[in-house]
Amino acid sequence: MLNLHFKGLRNRGFGPFRAPLYIFFLLALGACGPGFQAKSLDPMTGLRTNTFKDKNAKEGRQDSTDITSDTNENELITEKQPHLARYAPEEALGFYAEGTLINSVPLPEKGPGYITNAYQRDFQWGTRNLISVIEYAGAQLYKKYDRNMTVGALSRRTGGSIGHASHQNGLDADISYLTWDPQNLSSLIHNGKLTTNFDYQKNYFLIQTFISTGLVSLVFVSPQVKRALCEYSKSIGLSSDPIQKRIISYKDHDTHMHVRMYCPVTSPKCEGQLEVLSHNGCDE
Repeated sequence: MLNLHFKGLRNRGFGPFRAPLYIFFLLALGACGPGFQAKSLDPMTGLRTNTFKDKNAKEGRQDSTDITSDTNENELITEKQPHLARYAPEEALGFYAEGTLINSVPLPEKGPGYITNAYQRDFQWGTRNLISVIEYAGAQLYKKYDRNMTVGALSRRTGGSIGHASHQNGLDADISYLTWDPQNLSSLIHNGKLTTNFDYQKNYFLIQTFISTGLVSLVFVSPQVKRALCEYSKSIGLSSDPIQKRIISYKDHDTHMHVRMYCPVTSPKCEGQLEVLSHNGCDE
C-alpha cells in the first residue's frame, strides 16, 4: 500500500528524498489522530505547555484578563499567612494530571472561613501558594458572610494519583459549593437544573475571591453551575465580568468547584497550561 503511494508521489513530481518525508508526515499525522487531539484539548487533563509556565502565566494574566489583583505570592505567604514562611520552598513537578510534589505543606484541619472534609485528610497537602489562597479565600468569606467553606481533596504529601483526573502536583483543590442548607449537597441539581439550595451570591463571591488573587488560573464547575453563574452575573450588571473567562464548564463537578493554581516561582519543572480565554463562555 505504501509502496504504491510512494510510486504515485514520485510520478507527481516528488523526488526520492521528498517523498519519504511526506510519507513520514502522513504516518505522524495518523498517530496523532482524533484520540490524541481530544486528550490534548481537554481543559482538565490537557492543554500543556512545554516550558516553565510561571513567566508566561504572569505575562498572560495581564493580557487575558482585566482583573487587578490586590495580592501577590510574597504577600500571601509572608504577610497574610506568616506561618507558611517556615516551610522549605516547595516544588510542584510535572503537570496537574501527571506530576509529583516536593516539600509539600499541609492544610490545617480548620481555620477562619473553612473546614476540611475528614475523609480527605490524606489528600490535603499542597504548595504554599495553594494553602495560602485557600486560607485567604476562607477568611474573606467569613468576614463578609460569616460562613465556612468545606475543602475536599488537594494532593498527596508527595503528589501522584489520588484517583482523580488531576490533583497530582499540589496545585488543585476541591471546594464544596456553598448552599442555603449546608447539610444537603445532594439536592443541588435536579432534572439537569440547579435547585434553590444553591447560593448564587456566596458562590460567585468565593470564585471572585479566588481568581482576584492572581494566583488562580482556572475554576472548574458543572455545566449547570456555569450557566447559572452567567445568568447571575448578568442580573447584577456584570455581564462582561472578566472572571467568567476563568470559570470553565466541566463534567463531574455537581457538588464542588475545582480551583487550579498557576505554577509557582519555586517550581521550574512545573508544567503549566495554555490559556484559551478569548470569550467569557456565557454567550455560546
